[in-house]
Amino acid sequence: MAAVFTFPRSGIEGSSRRPVRAAGLVLALLTVAMGCGLDEHYTGMGAGALPGDKLYPVPDPGPGGQCQVTNDIPASGDLPVVTLASLAGKAYRFDTLVLSKPLTTDLLDLVNPFIVDQLTQEMINVLLVIDTDDRGAGTLGVRLGTGPKPATAGTYAFGDAPQTVSATFENPGFTTATPTSLSISIAFGTGTQPLVLPVKALTLSGTFKADGTAIEGGLLSGAITQEDGDTAMTPLGSLSDFLIGSTPPINPDTTVDGKPAWSFQATFTAATATVN
Repeated sequence: MAAVFTFPRSGIEGSSRRPVRAAGLVLALLTVAMGCGLDEHYTGMGAGALPGDKLYPVPDPGPGGQCQVTNDIPASGDLPVVTLASLAGKAYRFDTLVLSKPLTTDLLDLVNPFIVDQLTQEMINVLLVIDTDDRGAGTLGVRLGTGPKPATAGTYAFGDAPQTVSATFENPGFTTATPTSLSISIAFGTGTQPLVLPVKALTLSGTFKADGTAIEGGLLSGAITQEDGDTAMTPLGSLSDFLIGSTPPINPDTTVDGKPAWSFQATFTAATATVN
């Protein structure tokens, strides 16, 4: 800290109701976003609708062109290697996080700005701690998890027990070697149901800066099962109902332990932090 399935579902509204349901969720979130004083840059509907995959386009970059999902990440061999003798003991907090799959374009245009705001306010804290660094074997031992808003700004702690995973380390790049899980909670305002994304079969990769002070070009890839999506609530209902009820429907496209699931993807960067 994952071929296309179409599954009938009872209780899902007919096709004539789907546009109303999807539009209703977008309108609800847009109303909250406007009340939060977010920059107009973030709330332009369709701003992320770039040429390419109609369901999963590249989200808009944030101010200054940051946080853009991209495939143009240099190979590890093209980057300066980490000069520290060991990364063991280093701790990092995600300072950017941009979701992509499986959310719809309109929902991404609203959700990602909330994430920017909540990262700034230290309400979303995804933490990564390096416990071991075996350069000879090319492996890292890491802990991945989330933490609550800290009582003292800049000093973090895991909430629930973090996931412990191993990672391959091809200096300066790393990739987790064993799948793990991570739940990301995004609040939309007081009294509003938060969106919780329970990601399974998760792999994490990125590159360390030469001085070890940051992680760049980070990628989270995993899946959200339909079973988990049934209980993962959006402001207007379950995540499963929203995705399948979208126009066009976004049906599960992979499996986790034999269960239908949606592919999950996000990009991130991280900076060194104090994690107790």
